[in-house]
Amino acid sequence: MNAEILLSVVIVTYNRSQTLIPVVESMSAALAALAIPTEIIVTDDCSSGTHLERLNSITSAHVVGSEKNYGLGANCNKGLSAASGEFILQMQDDWMPNLSLDFIPALLHQMTLKPEIGLVILNSHSNKSSFQLKEKITCSNGLLSVYTNNLKRDVQQVGQHPYSDWPHIKSKYFLNTVGYYKTNCKMWQCELDYSQRINRQSTVYVGDVSWDTFVHIGEEWSFNNPWKKTLIIKLENIGAGWIYKVYIKLKKRFL
Repeated sequence: MNAEILLSVVIVTYNRSQTLIPVVESMSAALAALAIPTEIIVTDDCSSGTHLERLNSITSAHVVGSEKNYGLGANCNKGLSAASGEFILQMQDDWMPNLSLDFIPALLHQMTLKPEIGLVILNSHSNKSSFQLKEKITCSNGLLSVYTNNLKRDVQQVGQHPYSDWPHIKSKYFLNTVGYYKTNCKMWQCELDYSQRINRQSTVYVGDVSWDTFVHIGEEWSFNNPWKKTLIIKLENIGAGWIYKVYIKLKKRFL
């Protein structure tokens, strides 16, 4: 690990250069205002066409590419492995900083004092009441809430545990405890498996802040967009699932 880097920002991307480029530019400017050593890593899952051209033009981040599309879990793991910081701010390529990041040094200080706080979501959960609170800590802009894991009840679906793929900071200690993401599976299976593994141990915990640091700008291009799921199901029900697959291929090639 590079001792000079305290915070590595890992941006996970795939064929969404239209959101990635402004996100990288905004994060670069926001991090420059912090008095801590940082780096930006863009981990790409074999983007193609114009997206790849735009990706190769990035100069403010270290781009880690791939010669084959391996899926979300492998792409996240590739970026995490490339990170040299003691802490990692992991985010998708369609989340834009909505506030100053000047609270981060204080947050990292709290996570250093209490290493059991292994991962902190940088937006506020809307369903806080469904999670069991472990403790609340005053931190810079507001409150840091830390939640317990429920060893007696397994997580059955994404959202039942405080973990989320929203922008978050995790420590290398957390990563060494919980491990990397599951690979060779669907996106939701990857996220569910990670939530389950966090919930099944009692060494590190997940928290969230009481403010929204990031805003989601990529709903139109989201791979988990609800309307896309509905459309795919309807097409498959009438034996026309191939239509959406052709559309995706054309979009990747020309957009």
